[in-house]
Amino acid sequence: MKPILIIKAGSALDSLKSDLGDFEDWIISGTQKPRRDFIVTPVYKNIPLPQPNFISGIIISGSHNNVTESLPWIEKTAAYLRLAAQQVLPMLGICFGHQLLAQAFGGRVDFHPKGWELGPIRVQQTASAPSDPLFQALPKEFDAFASHSQTVTTLPADANRLAFNDFELHHAFRLRQTIWGVQFHPEFNCKIMAAYLSHHQNESEKQGNLAPCKDTDMGSRLLKQFVTFVEKR
Repeated sequence: MKPILIIKAGSALDSLKSDLGDFEDWIISGTQKPRRDFIVTPVYKNIPLPQPNFISGIIISGSHNNVTESLPWIEKTAAYLRLAAQQVLPMLGICFGHQLLAQAFGGRVDFHPKGWELGPIRVQQTASAPSDPLFQALPKEFDAFASHSQTVTTLPADANRLAFNDFELHHAFRLRQTIWGVQFHPEFNCKIMAAYLSHHQNESEKQGNLAPCKDTDMGSRLLKQFVTFVEKR
């Protein structure tokens, strides 16, 4: 199988990288696949992306940048995703990646009117999620992790909403048959979440999202389901 491309849209907190690795390490670990099955391109460093015909799927990581900054590398990545969609490549966007996919295909992104969603959260599926190729691996309600101040305010016109909670209306969507975005972080665990809560201490205190943390395999289930979907195509 051709490798899965991880579009690396940023780098993790320095306090995490020495012990726990970086965004792509967490994603690959969640898939439980060998690293040789992936290629990683740090687009925020202006590294060119591979031609879509050399890859089997795409995962777009989170970022400490905002989609609305409209930096040159963000715009180039959005154009690349539209090109990859013409070849019907499976894609999964995480947090920033979720928002970038929505904006690239006609949706809108802005700062969340309630501020940050930060910490362990509870996510609910919509009625259409149980039949979705990815979300059928998850229960109707599940625990996840969040760290975002921007949100998809308007989904692309033909997108199907898959998950939400009281804070975030668009925690997941599917576009067409092969493109998914998730606002929550399936690659996070409690150690990672604790570091982000500490880093954003003022925001987390303001929002009060300091629920007790419990590691879960929900995120890994989703990542593995995406890889399985890619492999079957």
